[in-house]
Amino acid sequence: MYKKSTDLLGLPVISLDEGVKLGHVKGLVIDPPNKALAALIVESSGLFREQRFIPLAKIHSMGFDAVTISRISNAEKGASLPNIVQLWKDKITLIGSRVISENGTVLGKVQDYTINLEDGKIDGIELAESSLNRMLKGAHHVSAHQIRTLGREAVVVSDSATESMDRVDGGLEERVRQMLPKKKAKPEDPTDEI
Repeated sequence: MYKKSTDLLGLPVISLDEGVKLGHVKGLVIDPPNKALAALIVESSGLFREQRFIPLAKIHSMGFDAVTISRISNAEKGASLPNIVQLWKDKITLIGSRVISENGTVLGKVQDYTINLEDGKIDGIELAESSLNRMLKGAHHVSAHQIRTLGREAVVVSDSATESMDRVDGGLEERVRQMLPKKKAKPEDPTDEI
């Protein structure tokens, strides 16, 4: 099962043992060398907003309506997770990053990315030239095996990624084209043969 990164943002985080809502998913921490999700950032609700991290291994489930963890203690302060805090400080956000091929061609910007919920690996990225371009013309999906580097300023993909990109959606142009009536073939004029 796969989930888009933007679909995780804002989901409530629920502790199964205590039946308590800890807060909402505020962000994702990416592990670039492993091309995977390292942790979720949870911001607690209430007067004193506190930020905690939930390492991928301590997430019970990332469902449609909520993220669940076994117990409240699985959401930890950064002081106890130095590796995750370092990844977070590296600020690899992916969304908005330029996508460039090995030969130096800029392909667009990352609009979203898909996470495999089984192992946390990034399955691929969605890219478009811009947000407006995505709305008008749609976006393309690049598989994780085509991704060479997840960097702070750019995502580098193999040169062959341009040939193997799948269209995610056709955008507004495609929807309008589908709504337009199909051109009918002209009926033959019997007088043409005379």
